[in-house]
Amino acid sequence: MSDILWQVWLSFRRRALTYILAMLSLSAGVAAFLVVSAISESAFQHIDRMWGWHRSQPPTFSVSVGQPLDSPATQTLDLQDVIALADASLEAEHAVALPFSTAAKVGRYSLEGVHVWAVSAGWSARLVYIGLTEVEGRSITSQDHETGAMVCVINRPFADGAFPDADPIGQQIRLGGYAFEVVGIADSAFEQRGFRQAYIPLSVAMRCFPDQSRGGGAVVQVCAREATLEQEMNQARFAMVQNASRPLRIEASSSWQESKNIIDEIHSKRLLIGLIATSLLLIGLLGLVDMLLANITGRIREIGILRALGSTRSRQAAEVLLQAGVIGLFGGVVGVVFGLGVIRLLEIAFRAELIFTPF
Repeated sequence: MSDILWQVWLSFRRRALTYILAMLSLSAGVAAFLVVSAISESAFQHIDRMWGWHRSQPPTFSVSVGQPLDSPATQTLDLQDVIALADASLEAEHAVALPFSTAAKVGRYSLEGVHVWAVSAGWSARLVYIGLTEVEGRSITSQDHETGAMVCVINRPFADGAFPDADPIGQQIRLGGYAFEVVGIADSAFEQRGFRQAYIPLSVAMRCFPDQSRGGGAVVQVCAREATLEQEMNQARFAMVQNASRPLRIEASSSWQESKNIIDEIHSKRLLIGLIATSLLLIGLLGLVDMLLANITGRIREIGILRALGSTRSRQAAEVLLQAGVIGLFGGVVGVVFGLGVIRLLEIAFRAELIFTPF
């Protein structure tokens, strides 16, 4: 065994540059495999977080009702008209929401561009469109709508930014100059975007924000069945267009269906990215294999002399395999260290956590 190790050492000394190049080829392949895998898996998981929550909810679609683009500036669309149109046109269970932006104030600090969703009583069980998944504390209830309670639910980025050292539930914030009590914190599918969102009763918005409730329109969320979702969506839009007392801009879409299509496409792309990463690793291995073949070809005369002096085939094979093992071990370790270092630098540069999952 010591003779074999000595021969391997002499071979390394004579062909150091060749072996170093083979090791670097393997290291580059391993590092590229790790980096591509980490980036792709992180991207896939991020998209899953953004869209996967739709799939855990009942099928729904939304109908946006607004003013036509060519309508005069003096013409308004009252929110009560939207609610009446939805009730007259839709047989399925539905709810109405009014999105708008306003300024918020927490203590002495002012926050601009807070996204507010004014939601009707039926919306608490169907928060799919606005991306809510769980609520800590409580949601907005039917009693809040009936009594016009000045309460709100805020999403996690809003809570963390406004109350970093205190429990937000029970605290007060001001939206558009009106004081609201925070009764719940919502985990939102859009947290990664950093949106500050607040959710208030629709009846309160109609009383406190009349300009918004007589603005461009609202969104109607409708429950549906998966098998007939597209058909129900087209029927709902047609019914609302027919029942509208004047021309309106009525558009129907389904975030639930869009999320299904996106998730399906992600899974089809995941295999392709996996094949690309594996190909990069194989390219690195081919460099090692090419080195071994060149080494054997260049040593044909030497091997012949050693065989004539009594060396066996198994001894020569052991030398070659030992050389490959040593180069593969060092090349793999260097590749892993280098790849993890690149991943760490990317995390620092883009302020994102990259996750590596072997294929």
